[in-house]
Amino acid sequence: MIRSLCAVGAALLLSACGGGGGGGSPEGPPDTGRSVLEDYSDILSRPITTDLPISGSAGYSGGIVTDFAQGGAAPAGRMTADLDIEVQFSPAEELPVEARLSRIGGSFEGQPLDLPDMQAESRFSYVAVDEAPLGGRRGGRLITSFSNPEAQMGGQTRRLDLQLRGDFRGPGGAAVAGEVTGTVLTPPFTPGLAAEPHVATGRFAVER
Repeated sequence: MIRSLCAVGAALLLSACGGGGGGGSPEGPPDTGRSVLEDYSDILSRPITTDLPISGSAGYSGGIVTDFAQGGAAPAGRMTADLDIEVQFSPAEELPVEARLSRIGGSFEGQPLDLPDMQAESRFSYVAVDEAPLGGRRGGRLITSFSNPEAQMGGQTRRLDLQLRGDFRGPGGAAVAGEVTGTVLTPPFTPGLAAEPHVATGRFAVER
């Protein structure tokens, strides 16, 4: 009887461990965007930042989810990605930002989407400081742009451009959430011959 119970216990233990002995599976692709949308709603419920730091730096992590459509037609796909941002704080009215999209996945025109990491364009990425000198308030809006002129999407080489805009929220600029907009251009790009672009619309959310 004891031997039988031990056998059952061992079987249950192996089942709980996924077969007993196999290593952990590699990190999978981003989720369908549900967690990003949940974080977006949570961050937007917080008050706008009024005490943005004037020194130091901070790293923010989160993700984006954006949907594609062309000419008001049915959705053409969805892209998800991890988003990491580094902000250098100072008393200036514009603050430098470094941003990166990684683990980019999803689908486009019925085909899996698997793009390389995208680094933000530094000249179009910054924090615009909103300061009220008399009230002592200091907030900020994140603006950052990404571009991949040779994105392999839907079996073709296309140009992907995305822009993120969102306000800092919470004490000390603890989080940022906002909108994702952009386009996917398909060659040829000759005026009059170019295909109607796909439009990207979505959300992003990051937090310290």
